[in-house]
Amino acid sequence: MCALHRRLVWLAPMLATMLVQAMLAVNVFALPVVAPQAAAEIGIDSSWVGLYSATVFGVAIFSSLAAGAAVRRWGAVRTGQLCLVLGALAAQLAASGALPLLVLAAVALGLAFGPETPAASHLLATVTTARNRPLVFSAKQIGSQLGGIGAGLVFPWLLILVFRWQAILIATGVLSLLVAALLEPLHRTYDTDRDPGARLQVASFRHTLSLVASTDGLRGLAIAGFGFSALQQCLNTFLVVHLVRNLEQPLAVAGVALAVAQVAGIVARIGTGVLADRLCSTRVLLVALGLGMTLAALGLAVAEVDWSRAALFAVCALFGLSATGWQGIFLAEVARLAPENRAADATGGILAAAYGGLVFGPLTFGLMVGAGVDYELGYSVMAMLSLLGTCALAVAVTARVSSNAPR
Repeated sequence: MCALHRRLVWLAPMLATMLVQAMLAVNVFALPVVAPQAAAEIGIDSSWVGLYSATVFGVAIFSSLAAGAAVRRWGAVRTGQLCLVLGALAAQLAASGALPLLVLAAVALGLAFGPETPAASHLLATVTTARNRPLVFSAKQIGSQLGGIGAGLVFPWLLILVFRWQAILIATGVLSLLVAALLEPLHRTYDTDRDPGARLQVASFRHTLSLVASTDGLRGLAIAGFGFSALQQCLNTFLVVHLVRNLEQPLAVAGVALAVAQVAGIVARIGTGVLADRLCSTRVLLVALGLGMTLAALGLAVAEVDWSRAALFAVCALFGLSATGWQGIFLAEVARLAPENRAADATGGILAAAYGGLVFGPLTFGLMVGAGVDYELGYSVMAMLSLLGTCALAVAVTARVSSNAPR
């Protein structure tokens, strides 16, 4: 039993961090899901959800940079608990329906969203080995999609059952607080490396950015994270609209196509973890995923109305496999390259670039479409952005292979 416990020492931390991520994902998706009803009652257009999401990820850029200092001061588990409390606060503010409080809700959620993954990386890096780290990190990342799928499936039915949208948001906040309370035993067990005297200050931001900028491997990952995130968010934001408006697919079919992409993403997160664990280099696998998402974006760019649904579903599956399947092994690679006890700092710096892509991608795509540029060119531009990130990773792989070659 003791030997088994040593082998599975990562299991409780992985499940805990997955639960935190899933709960924060529920918070992120909650307002967009209830937006049609909420917007009608508040008296605004439902398109404001795009600005809300941009605000969340914009704030997350800065909060992720402070994640390393937060983990040093409070510990990884406690930082996750604080993120859940902020998520609960965001839900209560959003439930008010007042526009100024909706802005504050987006800010609170951005403050919660940024430090969650760096804190989880710090914790998981201490309980995993180089061999099982890609698989554990990939499995943990499923929490985001589980939360999104849960919100997308459950909340509409609650609205149909005459639940008020405010009640759904309030319940989301209460559930977040319950999850935070459940993590308290893990805080006492795993947050033994915290330093209560550590300070949160502006210098922490510069310290984190300096770490990423001064490390060759991390620089390439930052470039890739920006491009990959931009393309992934464009997939989630514009895929259904593109299929319906430009490729003349029924809304139900477009919804199935999006579901195909999401399910493929879940499969990919486990599959890539297994591959990186057993068969090939994580960095090489990331290059392959980058090429895959570039090809998928170009596939959507050249798709025609007369394409079969099977062909469209195949492109969407490739999109989901690549544009969603990269995150777990990506974070494992960040943790591997980070200096000792600096996984949270390195992850925070990399995620600042990734969150920048989450803001830049859909905003740029939307502005291009609003200015009269067609979706085909928009997806082509995003494909080139992901290709740039792929090239940054490929250069690092080539350099490492060259440095290891016999002389």
